[in-house]
Amino acid sequence: MQALFAFLLSIGVALGMQPLSTSTVFSDHMVFQQGKPVAVWGQGTKGSTVEVSFMDQTKKTTVSDEGLWRVDLDPMPVVRESQTLTIKSSKGEKLEYKDVLVGEVWFCSGQSNMEMGLGAVENAEEEIKNATDPMIRVFEPKVRARYLIATDIDATWHRCSPEVVREGAFNGFGAIAYFFAQRLRAELDVPVGVINSSWGGTPIRAYIPPEIFDEYPEVKGNSDTFYKERKDYLDKARWFMQNSQNWINDLKDKMAKGHDEIAYPPAFPENPNSGDPCVIYNAMIAPLVPYTIKGFLWYQGEYEVIERACARAYYYKMHALVEGWRKLWGEELPFYYVQIAPWAHSGVYQNRPDIIDAQMKALDIPKTGIALSYDLVDDLGDIHPKKKRQLTERLSNLALKEVYGYEDLKPYSPVMQKVVLGNAEAKVYFSNVYDGLKTADGKDPDLFKVAGPDGKFVDAAAEITGKNEVTLTSAELPEIKYVSYGRGLTDQPNLRNSVGLPASIFTTFDQRVKNLAYHQPVEAECYLDCDGYYLTDGLTNRHNGWESYKKNEGEAIVKMKEPKEADTVVVYPFSDGSDWQRFVVSIKGPDGEWKEVGKKDDHKATKEKYVYKFDRQEVSEIKLQCIQTLNWQRSRFNEIQLFDGYEE
Repeated sequence: MQALFAFLLSIGVALGMQPLSTSTVFSDHMVFQQGKPVAVWGQGTKGSTVEVSFMDQTKKTTVSDEGLWRVDLDPMPVVRESQTLTIKSSKGEKLEYKDVLVGEVWFCSGQSNMEMGLGAVENAEEEIKNATDPMIRVFEPKVRARYLIATDIDATWHRCSPEVVREGAFNGFGAIAYFFAQRLRAELDVPVGVINSSWGGTPIRAYIPPEIFDEYPEVKGNSDTFYKERKDYLDKARWFMQNSQNWINDLKDKMAKGHDEIAYPPAFPENPNSGDPCVIYNAMIAPLVPYTIKGFLWYQGEYEVIERACARAYYYKMHALVEGWRKLWGEELPFYYVQIAPWAHSGVYQNRPDIIDAQMKALDIPKTGIALSYDLVDDLGDIHPKKKRQLTERLSNLALKEVYGYEDLKPYSPVMQKVVLGNAEAKVYFSNVYDGLKTADGKDPDLFKVAGPDGKFVDAAAEITGKNEVTLTSAELPEIKYVSYGRGLTDQPNLRNSVGLPASIFTTFDQRVKNLAYHQPVEAECYLDCDGYYLTDGLTNRHNGWESYKKNEGEAIVKMKEPKEADTVVVYPFSDGSDWQRFVVSIKGPDGEWKEVGKKDDHKATKEKYVYKFDRQEVSEIKLQCIQTLNWQRSRFNEIQLFDGYEE
């Protein structure tokens, strides 16, 4: 907010002189959260008094020098009858919002599977036809991205109706948000409001505040990029203001002289790309803070499967997102999310297991829960599974048990607890089995794999041998050392607990990392995606979307905090299997001299990884030099790793 004020002051906009208004999240038909202080805020003339009245409460405050005000209504019980919120100022201004209820409010967000409307789900027409409960209220902002924090949002509250839920960016109002509200209505018999602030095809980094990224060294590059881009935007905006006045003066002069030719006016700087760090937070999350809510629902992660660095960093971003939003709202609100589903898209979806690993690991954040989805996919060619009602049952069961005290519910999927190895067999033990394990089709468990010390996986024979136990064997392996389950890109394994919830996929072996001495992302000039780092070949002005920001940005250097004994460098370029790039890898040893250890010197399609071995020595730095790329594009490297004793 300070950045916005500083910018407005710098271009001469007076603060504190606004007419009385509230945040645009307030409108007729809204729902207030029961049982908590309810924030009401807005703008006005500095120094004036604002009086807020609702039912039997009246709260007063004074507008700040920045023109802002806020009051907190005392906690209220459920109110099912329409009420009016009245706001007055000492300057004689008055606002009224009618048909306000008090019940439960949940905040939903994510990319297209959360944005996906009722018109795209299974039995869509029947679901829309039955969306007639006026005690369900919906709020869905239009999508936008901003470098500066927005104070308004383009949306209004609506009473649920077939006409209302048909409206929305992606075939109507968000299905998961609606089904969740419908379930709470059925169980709790209270008014329910749901906010669905989602945007398809967007990364998690776009939803996180920059100051939160600053607290996480593993992903701090996102805020560094954001601050740079915001500064550039503000510089361009100031230039626009100055040159607009010059253009107006020149226009007046030419018109007075009867000139027909008039120059085009200066162009206002463009808003950011939706994939940039922090920009959806600024535009679609921040304006809704601190609207009082009960908790969060999140469905996102498909974006990050495209590049390994995005997937590997997702765990830290989940922490930044959850903990960041909780700081904004000032309390440890429950946060429930969806494990992303399989999708039969070759190549770009190869990092899905990494995202799922990160999502499962992020359950170490208190008051979080996950709903699995792979068994609810009928068409693997569709990244938007249609069984959103069944999926939302799983989310709502988590909330009903943990937030609303429905102790009899059994909402948790089986999770691998431990693996016990015994030469030619392995026993896998699961938590959350309830009355025991079973399979969806009555057959033995499928899609388990095992590997020996070499890490090469083969299919395993699996059998349920106990309430929470699966025993694995393989005729091919005299010794089992590693186990994996359901790790294929389109795997839909059949293991379930007694209430039919699917077991989460897992592996006990990271096939890319053995005897790892050191690894980190390559740090270089970044284009759009601050988690997939980019080099250029030094070629500029090629008039394509990937031209360099700077000349001769053709190398990146990875510096170790302290030298490491190593004998192998592994480079992971980004590739969909069709692009190519030429590069050289060098290391710096104790003598301070660079030594070339490998190169890719052809124009063939780039592989997933390149392994370069050298005589074991102490390494202090690694250098990547980009020589040439396909169509003079940026050369993208997801990760570079240094090993002592690398094995395939």
